[in-house]
Amino acid sequence: NLESRVYAELSRQLVNNLFGETPQSEGVITLEGNTIEYSVDGDYITLKITDEEGNETIITLPIGDFSF
Repeated sequence: NLESRVYAELSRQLVNNLFGETPQSEGVITLEGNTIEYSVDGDYITLKITDEEGNETIITLPIGDFSF
C-alpha cells in the first residue's frame, strides 16, 4: 500500500509539473534515493532515472494528442 502511494505521488508531481497550470519544460524530482530528471521538447517527454548506484534508465515518450 505504501509503495502504491509513493508511485501515485510521483505520478501526480510529474503530471502537475508537465501539464499543470504553469507547465515546466524541465525539472528534477528526488524520490527514495532515485533522481528523476524530466524534459519536454514539444514532441517528446524524456525521463532520465538515476538510482543510488549511478545506474541510468532513459525513457522517451511521444506527447501526441492526449484525449479521453
